[in-house]
Amino acid sequence: MRNQLLKRGFPGEAAEVALLRLGEMGYLDDIQFARRFAEDRRRMDSWGDRRIRKRLAELGTDRDAIDQALSVDGGSSELERAIELLERRLAAPAEREPERRRAMGILIRRGYSMETASDAVREHSRAAR
Repeated sequence: MRNQLLKRGFPGEAAEVALLRLGEMGYLDDIQFARRFAEDRRRMDSWGDRRIRKRLAELGTDRDAIDQALSVDGGSSELERAIELLERRLAAPAEREPERRRAMGILIRRGYSMETASDAVREHSRAAR
């Protein structure tokens, strides 16, 4: 927030006063921001934890806030979310190698680990039989 205010031409002292006031009012909460960001990216964009972690770090969120945000899964596991993504994106289960590679690519690009992606492709194919 400080960088944004400075970038927009606010003097350093004014930015500090604004940040203090926003903090007192409860509007600056890194943990809450990280939780909402993770929840939104999971729900709206089907991102995996790796991609969420990377983006939050790029935004300057500290590691503890990121860890806390990712510990809250909203009732479904990362594997379940990966399978749901495959169900939405693929017309049929990935049974042949080119289809499996495509399914893996979808999941890896969304930030799922190799292990989770592999498990999701296997479960998605198994469930369709």
